Amino acid sequence: MITGLPEYRSPVEQSLRCVCGLRYIVFIGGTQVDSFACNVARDRAGQMQAHFVDARQVPFMNCACGLLLDFTLNEAAELVM
Repeated sequence: MITGLPEYRSPVEQSLRCVCGLRYIVFIGGTQVDSFACNVARDRAGQMQAHFVDARQVPFMNCACGLLLDFTLNEAAELVM
């Protein structure tokens, strides 16, 4: 029996790469301190030289290559073709 494992929670941010190679850090939200977590995700995107997206405000967007990005799924940010 395994004990002491924390309760599973969906991630509040995800990193994804478009097929064209652009990297996105997507903030999904869902924490009690969303404003702080959002700022941390924004800083991480800057460190990774990635584009930051707040999926609470921008659930869909077109990548620079024209591909539609769908950030509405909490389980996995998916690319929609």
